[in-house]
Amino acid sequence: MPKKTWFEKARNKVKSLKLPPHSAGHHLITKVPTCYSSDTVGEVLANITKEMKNYDSINYVYVLTKNDTLAGVFSLKHLYRADPTDKVTKLMVTPIVSSQPHVNHVRVAKQALKHNLKAIPIITKDNELLGILSADHIHKVLYQEYRESMLHSAGIMVYQGQNEDTLSAPVYK
Repeated sequence: MPKKTWFEKARNKVKSLKLPPHSAGHHLITKVPTCYSSDTVGEVLANITKEMKNYDSINYVYVLTKNDTLAGVFSLKHLYRADPTDKVTKLMVTPIVSSQPHVNHVRVAKQALKHNLKAIPIITKDNELLGILSADHIHKVLYQEYRESMLHSAGIMVYQGQNEDTLSAPVYK
């Protein structure tokens, strides 16, 4: 199982990138279930059960190589249905729908919607896992985009001042 240092390494890499506020990397989370390609289903289940309270998202388990590069991904549903003696490589899905940290988070959210995914892994150019854009953030972004589109189609321009929430903006704006 990956050591907790993976979380620390990923956070340090993201901090060093100095990403803009609307980038996917700015909104990613690192407290997600990961495992190594050499692990068995039983080992992963035991680790997830032990670490459950520390995770921010548990939709998918991300399979890493020794170098923390992303090798594959699988859902918890498939994990619980598998034989505990199987290797996780038998469960993992490849190729992986992923994104880079500098990509706009709206674009990544639309990518998740297009591929019917609950979360999108954010990786470096070298395929190192930095974290994920979670379902919560994806839903938030898509809702904001939908609302902006609806208001715009009604002739109401989004107020770009102190209040980004159009409903709480002053009437004269």
